[in-house]
Amino acid sequence: MSYKVNIYNEFGPNLRSIWRIFENECDIYVFQCYDWIAYWYQTIGINNLHIKPCIIVVTDNSLPVALFPFGIRKCLGARVLEFLGGDQSDYNAPLVHPNYSSFNLCNDFWKSVLKHLPNHDFQLFNRMPALLNQGDNPVLKIWSSFPVNESYAASLAQSWDLFQQRISPKIRNDSRRQLRRLSELGTVELHIATTDKEYDRLVTAMIEQKRRRYQETGARDILSVEATRIFYSGLRGAIGDDGSVHLSALILNDKILATHWGMVYGDRFYFLMPTYAGGEWKKFSMGRLLQEKIIEWAIEDGFKIFDFTIGREQYKKKWCDQKMTIYSREKLISIFGILFFIFTWLSRLLKMNPISRKYLMKLN
Repeated sequence: MSYKVNIYNEFGPNLRSIWRIFENECDIYVFQCYDWIAYWYQTIGINNLHIKPCIIVVTDNSLPVALFPFGIRKCLGARVLEFLGGDQSDYNAPLVHPNYSSFNLCNDFWKSVLKHLPNHDFQLFNRMPALLNQGDNPVLKIWSSFPVNESYAASLAQSWDLFQQRISPKIRNDSRRQLRRLSELGTVELHIATTDKEYDRLVTAMIEQKRRRYQETGARDILSVEATRIFYSGLRGAIGDDGSVHLSALILNDKILATHWGMVYGDRFYFLMPTYAGGEWKKFSMGRLLQEKIIEWAIEDGFKIFDFTIGREQYKKKWCDQKMTIYSREKLISIFGILFFIFTWLSRLLKMNPISRKYLMKLN
């Protein structure tokens, strides 16, 4: 086949039209939606990372067959080709039409892409999921990559009562006890932001609670960067034709005890940014209570998958029945990328050690 390759260096109306139509034809996660990536670029990509879009659209007979949401940024003297989305994207992948997902076809159009890629020194493709929903991620068949992490998800039952049967009695009993204790103090309810005023209130609380939690755990405070705060506070409403931001809170007598910033897309709920109030409220397991309320809401609203996304946290294993491997590709292209390669290798090595990881995560 004869493929045509077009490269877009900005988010314009022509790219938006192609992408928005094409995303509905592919198996994707919410992180591959045009609306999500374009907003990420406008807030974080351009202002914080200074990354230049290098979005590649492959067509066959004028019809899109693949789209690679790449960007190029400079780091340690190297031009690094990577997926757009940064720390905010848990799953990085191209958009590939199902009819072109075989090894031979993927290999063919990737060869065409290689002929048109702008000069770069290193390829860093992080957080690549083994699956695109239920199908294999086709590019992992042609890219040399290695496993680096895992993600967890729970298939949702037809009712909250049925779903709870997979949870240990100890957790169920403790949640009932904590809710009973809170109910003695007032009315406890799950509140979902539906207006800008409600969104502003909840996202302000979310940022405050999350930053406090970062300080307590010694983790890197990604919300210390203004561009990142703007991203979470400004992205609201619809994402593509089948998704939206979901901001919720557990509230007691108008007191925001726990918050969660996430997204929904198709039949999948993305559990992304949970946090909770500190001080006297820690003893009530606020984070878990909010999580349970959100799962119950997701079941009632007809969602099929509750996606805890990337990370091997122990609590996820108690709730989930699905596990997926996450891959990375690191390829040195030119001598100018050697310093960046050493930095990447050392960072990965240090993160494998709990002690060095603790100090590394404090660095912005």
